[in-house]
Amino acid sequence: MPTPELPSETTDRIIAHVWPDNRTLLKCALVCSRWLPASRHHLFSEINFPSRSSYDLLVARVLHSEHMRPWLASVRSMEFIELRSIGEGRWLPIPPAEQIGQLFLRDFIGQLPNMHSLRFQGEDWAQCRPRPGAFAAFSQFPSLSKLDLFDCFFPSFAALRQMLSALPALSSLMINGAQWPASSNPHPVSAVGPNSRPRLETLYFVMEGVNDAADEFMNWLVQTASRSSIHHLEVFNGLDPTTDPWSVISRYTHLFAASVDYLRIVYVENRLSSLSDFTSLTDLSIDILASIYGCPDWQGIARMLQALQCSLHTLGVAFTYASQQYPHSPTPRRDIHSFVYEDGMEILDAVLEHKRFQGLKTVLFSMHIVLSQEDASLAARPAHTHEGLGEIIRSKLPKLVKRVDAKAFVHVRMLPLRGS
Repeated sequence: MPTPELPSETTDRIIAHVWPDNRTLLKCALVCSRWLPASRHHLFSEINFPSRSSYDLLVARVLHSEHMRPWLASVRSMEFIELRSIGEGRWLPIPPAEQIGQLFLRDFIGQLPNMHSLRFQGEDWAQCRPRPGAFAAFSQFPSLSKLDLFDCFFPSFAALRQMLSALPALSSLMINGAQWPASSNPHPVSAVGPNSRPRLETLYFVMEGVNDAADEFMNWLVQTASRSSIHHLEVFNGLDPTTDPWSVISRYTHLFAASVDYLRIVYVENRLSSLSDFTSLTDLSIDILASIYGCPDWQGIARMLQALQCSLHTLGVAFTYASQQYPHSPTPRRDIHSFVYEDGMEILDAVLEHKRFQGLKTVLFSMHIVLSQEDASLAARPAHTHEGLGEIIRSKLPKLVKRVDAKAFVHVRMLPLRGS
């Protein structure tokens, strides 16, 4: 009597649920030949490179193998993180000559037809320039829709512009700390128009200490199709309070903000200009980085909300506090409980009664607290629990909590002792 077998459709679904547990997927691949294709498909879906040798193995055993090369069609995402651990949570950049991402532009252009997500971190294309035409060759990634550029160095802004313009399906861009030399012609106009790429829907923007670069980037972007296509915008200041990317972006909001329906920003007292250009906004998330910029006045947040020209559905206010002092911090080792308890949150109750907020359905207050071991006692403060923060919100915003779904969330993380 033949051994009963599950239908392939059933085993394929089971294997799909195993992902992203690669160890178990490897075991599934060894069970029998019928399980191998589905297991291998998911094993190839996300690729990162813990070492140069792992990259070399992929090139030698997959890219250069006629039998294995077709599996590159299963790759959905790749990431290149050019950092080397030196212990205690600290990292140093890998020297440019040893970086794997340089080789990627040589080896894999045109080989990953279904890759939709790509991340580069710490890539230095300024010191080790790729071959001519390498950035334009990104056009051979037809499915790439999400690109993350974290602390990358470009030989010129033209190189970055060429990369972004080449990607036919790009819709989501994270540009965090990208740098390039100052341009003698900072405002390019050739090959730019309302139908030119990229057509971004999501932009995550952090330009730390390089406002001139931010201006050059935004001046170009608003001349492309992204001018009317961005729906999701997140703007962060990084960890340097002397940097103000919003001062750059605010000069262009009258050109592109009308299409944005989700906005996440860092609130910094006396810096954030009016959000009145965001007329389609339905979701607003305000980050308060108390360790870096101090605790702002609730009156300032109230004025910002009063100036809105849109109908919000969701409002989020997130407090982030780390007891270890950041460089340049104006409030060393200051706790945020007094800000929540005493500094006038109740003013929001009257502001959010205005008719433009009648469509408001959800308000989320959250705290993200990072404490060193010597400040462990702060974790016991009432405001540092879900229940404690929720009680504060109910007492200070009684009208609001009767009308909308008001939520409180607290996450406290303890830093390990140095050397442990």
